[in-house]
Amino acid sequence: MTILTDPFTPVTFPDLFTWMWVAGLVIAMGAVVVYTMAQRRYRRYPELLALHEWIFWPIVVGWGIIPLLAVIGVPFILQLAIVVPAMALAAYAAFVRFPPRIAAANDEI
Repeated sequence: MTILTDPFTPVTFPDLFTWMWVAGLVIAMGAVVVYTMAQRRYRRYPELLALHEWIFWPIVVGWGIIPLLAVIGVPFILQLAIVVPAMALAAYAAFVRFPPRIAAANDEI
């Protein structure tokens, strides 16, 4: 249990440290690219735009803050406490909240 409360540094987490901050940058930049493309492609479909909003913000905030947290050396459990709820919110939007709304919008078309 002490490993979760140790500072997240290259010394305490030699295998995971670089992967976490690089993944944070790559995932955040990828989310920005996908969001920008979706805004252009689905501008006439408000339900799909709302879905992308609900997925974009938790991913960008959750993963975008990871490189900063890695640099300042916060405990690993705090990073998990940020990333796990962010991903859970994005999964909730993608699999629970929006499928019925998108199906209803498709029926209208």
